[in-house]
Amino acid sequence: MATKLNYRVDNNMEALVAFSELLHRERSYNELPLPVRYALDLAAEEMISNIIKYGYDDRNRHEIAVETVYGGGEVTLTLRDDGHPFDPLHDAAEADLTQDIAARPVGGVGILLTRQLTRQMRYRREGRYNVLTMVIGGK
Repeated sequence: MATKLNYRVDNNMEALVAFSELLHRERSYNELPLPVRYALDLAAEEMISNIIKYGYDDRNRHEIAVETVYGGGEVTLTLRDDGHPFDPLHDAAEADLTQDIAARPVGGVGILLTRQLTRQMRYRREGRYNVLTMVIGGK
């Protein structure tokens, strides 16, 4: 049986830290295999921090809706935000890991890691909302 949990995260780093702490207290999270928890932590932190840093032109309060669905040793993480349209599967800069780190342009590495650690990523634009869904773990 799947367990679905919903959260609201304000567009600031303090709210992201508070969300992470709340997530770590959830029973369903702690029942996941360790590699799945690691990938979920990285995906949530990377994608939500990108929304916070780059998604908005204003300093107004925005909410990022976060949904987790746990079941069968996997979790589906869905993020919904009203930021600029941004498809991380097609709009993100390619990270060139062959370059020396000092010469490498900023950006792309976190999205690359997230893509490697998730089993599936889907993006869609619904009206004025970005909706990013990631499936982590499972088969």
